[in-house]
Amino acid sequence: MKLLFRTFFIAFAAVILLACNPASDLEPYVPASILSVPLQQLISGKEAAKIVSRMHGKDVAPKETVIGIYGENREVAIIYISQFPTDGKARRYLRKMCRRMGKGSSGFGHHVDFKVDTLDVHFAVGMGQIHYFYAIEDRLYWLAVDPHIARSALAEVLDVKEDQVPTLQDIMKQALQSQMNPEL
Repeated sequence: MKLLFRTFFIAFAAVILLACNPASDLEPYVPASILSVPLQQLISGKEAAKIVSRMHGKDVAPKETVIGIYGENREVAIIYISQFPTDGKARRYLRKMCRRMGKGSSGFGHHVDFKVDTLDVHFAVGMGQIHYFYAIEDRLYWLAVDPHIARSALAEVLDVKEDQVPTLQDIMKQALQSQMNPEL
């Protein structure tokens, strides 16, 4: 009888905990792995919002945010996904981030954009990683990844063939050309 009661109590407590901390609506957009590197940690809710706000130095107030961390002993890739109230707000925030990067005060360099199919993807270098960021519908994505797997990782996350993603060499040429000729 005690075992039955204990089992019921544990099951009831689990249901209450899940009800109080529901899974994020964004979790289905977080890949289970990137290039066979499994998702090691998924952060959502207030904790994810706090991390993103700390990174920006202020509250960025998206509707919801999730963070996926890939790699066991060190982070091979991190994906940040923030949901905004509308598609337009996600795109406006993306443009705002790009303007700040263009001013050179963000810790990121070599900001350029390119297309993968019809999607506008932005690129920057910083903190020893390659950073790709883009908006799809009401979601803003930021993929930070080791340079040696950057192109393949982006292709996998976007579910496109790798040859649809420019090489790092081509992107860096574009970045250097735009720095030398800013009117281009």
